[in-house]
Amino acid sequence: MKVLLTLVLAVCWLRLYAQEPAATSVYTDAKAPYHLTYPNSWQRHQNKNQTQTTFYASNGTGRAAEVTITSSLLSPNPRVSASLLAQGQQDSVWRSIQRLPQAYVLRLDQHAAGNYQEIRYHYTFASAATPAVRTRVVGRRIWGGGYELNLEYRAATSQDSRYRAQGEQLVESFRFTGTSVKQASTTQQCDAKMYGIAALRIVNDMWEDDCRTIHEFSATNPSESPKIHREVLPFQSYALAKGFDNCLYSVTKAPSPNYRRG
Repeated sequence: MKVLLTLVLAVCWLRLYAQEPAATSVYTDAKAPYHLTYPNSWQRHQNKNQTQTTFYASNGTGRAAEVTITSSLLSPNPRVSASLLAQGQQDSVWRSIQRLPQAYVLRLDQHAAGNYQEIRYHYTFASAATPAVRTRVVGRRIWGGGYELNLEYRAATSQDSRYRAQGEQLVESFRFTGTSVKQASTTQQCDAKMYGIAALRIVNDMWEDDCRTIHEFSATNPSESPKIHREVLPFQSYALAKGFDNCLYSVTKAPSPNYRRG
């Protein structure tokens, strides 16, 4: 009986030992402002220009699973980089996934945290050569700190039980470092104002087009009386838009039917 009890305790101890989390290390990128945590059993490789870092698990014959992160500088123009999620990025990811053979999407959503923006995705697809072999991809596309970063776990679904949890934890561990992200977000804050063009005015008791006066409303309290900027546009305009930099943009009035080319 004592021998059997000892054996049972030994088996339980081995199971508990196997469930302990793997030892990890923190990787901090020397150029882009981020760090992440990866298992010590995984190897790390970086390309020559330091724009791509790969963490991979080897099974003796090759890479059984890998997580790759690539970084590229965003445009310094705030109108281009301030709200990339509004420029169809999620649709672009969706279309690229659908081009893969037998793609099955498990997750695709976007998120704006104020100091950064991201798209998260999770899907599987079949191998074109061997349809029975499927690949799992879990990734994040992130914009912040003046960088666009693509972070992605990729491995055959047959490796799920061994590497999937570690790969997903590595992807989830991504964090921005320092204050550069906060500084980059200051140009992205909306001024909480709405604008409209006053279309008519009275001159000598006659109504006529103006389209040069802008009415400024509070987005948080639209019922407040607007602030009126009279005749601030240098030309008549029937189209007005606010850019990501909170600047106003307008176009000239369309040519009248009597307009002739010189």
